[in-house]
Amino acid sequence: MVDTQTGVTGSGPEAKKTVSQVMGEMVWLLTQSPIHKQLFIGDLEWFIMPPILLEQFRIFHGPQHPVAFALWARVSEDTENRLKSGGYKLRPDEWKGGDRAWIIEVVAPFGGHDEILEDMAKNIFPNETFKYHHVNDAGQREVVERAPVSENTH
Repeated sequence: MVDTQTGVTGSGPEAKKTVSQVMGEMVWLLTQSPIHKQLFIGDLEWFIMPPILLEQFRIFHGPQHPVAFALWARVSEDTENRLKSGGYKLRPDEWKGGDRAWIIEVVAPFGGHDEILEDMAKNIFPNETFKYHHVNDAGQREVVERAPVSENTH
């Protein structure tokens, strides 16, 4: 079973972590991910600090250590259009700049990507549509739009 933590205040037995503790878990996961381990330290400022400070993240824990995290944003129409055209880097003000829900990144070096998306649909976006980038079998990046959980079950 995987425990989750959303935001700095968290939930469950380890209910309150500091920003530096959360950042440490995320950085460790980035180093375990072949896709993300090439990020520069300066990238952390635009990539993980805004969602940490805005509590727009969810960390998934295994029995011994964190196993994944997800970052989300609520963006404006202009920012969404940029994301749809392949952009992925958000300015700090864009993470909470509108009402369009996006999962910006899922870092899951140990697997479980589908389960994380399911958890996000149920616990973070239960009554709203959200979008995210998916890399298809041909290596092409595409936008996926996921309907609210209530619509997925009918």
